[in-house]
Amino acid sequence: MRVARFDDEIAVERVFLEAARAAWAKFIPPEGLASLSPPLRWRSETTLVSEVDGREVVGFAVLRRSEDADADSLTGELDLIYTAPSVWASPGHHRDAISRLPTESLTDARWHG
Repeated sequence: MRVARFDDEIAVERVFLEAARAAWAKFIPPEGLASLSPPLRWRSETTLVSEVDGREVVGFAVLRRSEDADADSLTGELDLIYTAPSVWASPGHHRDAISRLPTESLTDARWHG
């Protein structure tokens, strides 16, 4: 996982659309699915992307400061997470990415805003 860059926009949008359409097809009519777009907060919050072989973005997670009244400035929350359907059958990919969040990615990430 790494901190997202602005040039990841197309990949983040692709992952969101693939995941949303696959997951929500039974609940949202086709015209609703066609009008989906990723939440824009991925650009303003700390966003991490997960890649396969360091090339293809297959997931992203948006982190933000905790909204808990008693949280300190270093406490964060996982706001949203999406992965491409192509990796849904690969539980190891998810487990490995999630296990690296606290130690590898959050120490390098900086809160925006």
